Amino acid sequence: MRHYTRLTAILCGCFCLVGCFEAKYEARLQHANSHFKHQEVLDANLAPPWLGNGLSFRVPKQFALIPPAETPSSDDKAKPAAPPLDPRQPDFLGMDLPGLVGAWKAPAPVEGQNSYAYLYLLTNQSLLAMTEQDRPNPSEFINKTMEDLTRASKLTLAPESWISEKFPKQAGFIPQVTYQSAVQESPREVAGQRMRYSIYQRIEGDLQIILLFVIPTRTTEPIADKIPLSLETLVVQGAGGGGAAASSSAPAAPKVGAGL
Repeated sequence: MRHYTRLTAILCGCFCLVGCFEAKYEARLQHANSHFKHQEVLDANLAPPWLGNGLSFRVPKQFALIPPAETPSSDDKAKPAAPPLDPRQPDFLGMDLPGLVGAWKAPAPVEGQNSYAYLYLLTNQSLLAMTEQDRPNPSEFINKTMEDLTRASKLTLAPESWISEKFPKQAGFIPQVTYQSAVQESPREVAGQRMRYSIYQRIEGDLQIILLFVIPTRTTEPIADKIPLSLETLVVQGAGGGGAAASSSAPAAPKVGAGL
């Protein structure tokens, strides 16, 4: 009888182990399927990764990269060639965007008329690379840039205009990244069109990042719908990041005195 009881206990234990194994297997399989399906959504809506300045980023498929100016050559060593104008800089703001490391342009027609959307990626990496006595404070990059941008674009952003958002929205199989975001239409037209500015700020260690989407308000192109997918793909790879950490963190609250 004692032998029978012991055998029964062993069998019950084996069944429990099998059940636990099956439950874990099913959970892992579901996790893998969800990850695969999400990857399919990303691939259907976003371009292949852009790599630069220690960053990896996927933009909505409509956007084409604006290449930087070619480095000028000068045969006269005593008189170096003048630096060319940067074609990535916007011609509708009346200012150069500081720390510009990537720019993209997409067709965004309005009522059959040609119009364009723009995407700019800005960082404080150039400031972090400078010697301390020669540089502005890298930690003020976001505040100073937003002060100049809001003035140039005639936006009226206030501290309460900003919200904290995590992407992807659903936590789980992909690590979430945190941004401070604000969306507002500018009264300043571009080629006769009102433009909506979608601004996303992110801090990774010492590294400060601004993503700026400028999209015609009345376009029927579904660019804005793809922004959340794009935001989750911005990855700090380490190189060129100014000592940035790999983990996500929420940016500090914008300063009132910085035009926010």
